[in-house]
Amino acid sequence: MKKILFSAHKYVGLVTGILMFFTSISGALYVFHDELFQLIHRNTLYTQVYNEPTKSLDQLLEKAQKHIGGDLPINSITTYSDLSRTWEFKSYHTNPNAIHYFDWIKQNKVVYINPHTGDISGTINLKYEFFQLIKMFHWSYLLKTEYGQPIVGIVTLLFLICLLTGVWIWWPKNGIKRKHFRFRTKKGFKIINRDVHLTLGILTFPFAFIICITGLIWAYRWMMVLIYLIFNLGVNNYTASTTKSKDAFPTKNIYQKIYNQCHQKYPDAYSISLSKRSQKKEATINAFVKLTKPVYYKSVRIKFDQYTGQQLEVDSFDESSNGEKAIKMNYDIHTGAIGGIIGKIIMFIISMILSALPISGYIIWLNRHK
Repeated sequence: MKKILFSAHKYVGLVTGILMFFTSISGALYVFHDELFQLIHRNTLYTQVYNEPTKSLDQLLEKAQKHIGGDLPINSITTYSDLSRTWEFKSYHTNPNAIHYFDWIKQNKVVYINPHTGDISGTINLKYEFFQLIKMFHWSYLLKTEYGQPIVGIVTLLFLICLLTGVWIWWPKNGIKRKHFRFRTKKGFKIINRDVHLTLGILTFPFAFIICITGLIWAYRWMMVLIYLIFNLGVNNYTASTTKSKDAFPTKNIYQKIYNQCHQKYPDAYSISLSKRSQKKEATINAFVKLTKPVYYKSVRIKFDQYTGQQLEVDSFDESSNGEKAIKMNYDIHTGAIGGIIGKIIMFIISMILSALPISGYIIWLNRHK
């Protein structure tokens, strides 16, 4: 049995090692993307604090649309409670017939506007922005999601097999002792490399397992359903939303009206994001209210009638089932954000170690075949 598992560990590692190396590196680089993006683009994202009231969201949207051009309309807005933050107006459009990322994303630009003065502080083309490219490589190897994400899923699943077989092969017959976690620095490079591969692989396994499972939740619907049912104790009480807008004459200043409702109900929310009115008659305007800065799962999703601005449906984390909560927390667990800055540092270190495992594994294999 051990020989079979060893062969599986070796050959799966050889096949997936390079891709897993780059997947881990890209994940590590993306962990602090929020902090670094805000630092790099601070002059665009931040302005001086004004005591004046903010201008109408609909007026700001019109100004942003004129600035970016009318061919590809703005389709989402993000406002912030921080008085020094500029507000974001994003134009995101894709090509359904594309295969790779650069053809798939037709436009991903954000116009940043001072909400108090209406002045445009800048525009960022996220299509070619460094962290966006890192994210999309990690997400789908720079392919359209439907093509690239299954590949990432296969690589992640095989890497998980590699981790499990590695633990099984390593597990001592007489129990775990201190001597099993060692770096014999005086034994030469081959022994040091082997100790690094074994010891770091075992020590990081719990975190690596979590990273793999949370990654597979995005790649495969069956994994999402499985996790949902596990945390929901096998009970499936999920019902898809059927909320629709009723065709009517559009209300003026619809975005300001919806923003006011969200802001009044959640005055301390970190940010409020709104989707734009759709050409589909029954579509809704969706609001994503992020309650705190560090994590996404502490949020509320609200659907509004796109003609009247009437609230139709509320989906909050606190009122979700345990299965739904597990899925909503997935991103923050995967990135370590659920543990704050310490959690992110841990996930960064773990990701860097995971990127080293394929390299040390290749070296072990080469040394044995010399």
